[in-house]
Amino acid sequence: MRYGNEYPIKKGEKPLYICTTITTTPNELTKDVHDRMPVILPPETYDQWLDRKFNDTEILKSTLVPYEADLMDVYPVSDIVNSPLNKSEQCLDTLSSI
Repeated sequence: MRYGNEYPIKKGEKPLYICTTITTTPNELTKDVHDRMPVILPPETYDQWLDRKFNDTEILKSTLVPYEADLMDVYPVSDIVNSPLNKSEQCLDTLSSI
């Protein structure tokens, strides 16, 4: 599964990296955590999204839906995840193991 994208845009001598996260309504698993969630693309849609010549926007828009909750897991994590300065593996630990 994938979400968002990153690609370089040339601006002068150095590339400028752009990242976009597309959000949608939450699924049953995430609705108690937040009122939206990132669109998570299933593998069977990767080729369409990565093909620069594919321009059927209706098909692409049809993939912008909440990810299936039964394919996800949720668990509490430390509030260290709230800062982008924290890049430690501890961000992935369940709260009970910290």
